[in-house]
Amino acid sequence: MKADETGDSSAWSREQDKAFENALATYPEDSADWWEKIAADVPGKSLEEIKHHYELLVDDINNIESGCVPLPCYNSSSDGSTIEESCPLLLHIACLGGILKCGRLCQVI
Repeated sequence: MKADETGDSSAWSREQDKAFENALATYPEDSADWWEKIAADVPGKSLEEIKHHYELLVDDINNIESGCVPLPCYNSSSDGSTIEESCPLLLHIACLGGILKCGRLCQVI
């Protein structure tokens, strides 16, 4: 389910998304007051909005990993770049999945 399908009128800016992703990478899930720490790092969002955004992210990752979302099938682009270079969004989603599963920060170059 995408955020715009929830009826929530509170859209997330790119800056808020980035702050959210950075907070997920910064704080281990088992740390004390995890939700509050993440919410403190995301300007303009309530604790409930943070939790809802996290649930949407987990749903998206689960759908991708279960094969419900078809990924493009190509080895390289016409300019010879790799799939990671051609489709940084796929690499970014895979990175977020890794952060959620093992709490490690990965950097997309």
